[in-house]
Amino acid sequence: MTFSNETAFGGLAIEPFNDTFPFDPTKTMPRIAVEYDDDPEEWTKKFRALLELPVAAHLRGLSVGAWGAPYENDSTDIALAVAAAAPRLPNLNTLVFGDLSMEEAEVSWIENSELGPMVNAYPNLTALLVRGGNHLGLTGLRLPQLSTLVVQTGGLDSSVVQQLLDAELPSLTHLELYTGAEDYGATVTMADLAPIISGHAFPKLTYLGLKNSELQDDIAIAMCESPLLDRLQVLDLSLGILTDAGGKALLNEPRVRNLGFLNLEHHWMTDAVAVRFRDLGISVDLSDPMHGMDVDDFRYVAIGE
Repeated sequence: MTFSNETAFGGLAIEPFNDTFPFDPTKTMPRIAVEYDDDPEEWTKKFRALLELPVAAHLRGLSVGAWGAPYENDSTDIALAVAAAAPRLPNLNTLVFGDLSMEEAEVSWIENSELGPMVNAYPNLTALLVRGGNHLGLTGLRLPQLSTLVVQTGGLDSSVVQQLLDAELPSLTHLELYTGAEDYGATVTMADLAPIISGHAFPKLTYLGLKNSELQDDIAIAMCESPLLDRLQVLDLSLGILTDAGGKALLNEPRVRNLGFLNLEHHWMTDAVAVRFRDLGISVDLSDPMHGMDVDDFRYVAIGE
């Protein structure tokens, strides 16, 4: 499983920008992207062309796509350009950064950078998606209206989790963290995730996705002891290495039946355990079962490289 270009986020459709943007800026955001062999300066030129259009002042969203060989050129200059443009994008409340498909770069190839200052340049953000964990920083976030945050990586460094725990995100209701694989840079531990799982860090969460993880069983077991489970509408434990151990813990926790949706896509549970989720009386995604490929206990997250 790999990433594709986003088609929508934060309630806005996403359309490629090519010289013009003939779409309703209150319903659609532009994706700025260049070819893999272009210089990053081509990205900033294309972005400046968008800013010159009258529609720029009315845009609610922006998607930052491929900036030219993102496995060789990090996102520093792109983030600086987006931050500097904040006065010309006064209505921006939705931002997608690193909207690259597999064809443009595997997620583990994306060289990111410190994005905190860029993000804080848009204090009215309500939805933020960031893709690419290499050298990623989200330091000092102060976003009073942010309700949705998605961080997609093949390997998430624990420092990013700590930065989010230190952030001021009082309105956050939807959080997704793709923690990824150790082979691709994941250093996140259960201790790092504990403040999130306990509900202390983000008490207003109704959607929690701790996913694409080699710790999926431990996360599932910890969630069964979490007060947050009383308030969640969606628990997303998809794309990781969930086995019978984590599955049985969920099945034995009565509060799981209060969820509106439980996402266990790409799991390693046996049929005997997976079939029992049909009796919970809630919507459960059990697609992409992987137990038939479990050879010598070799298991893997859905999105690493």
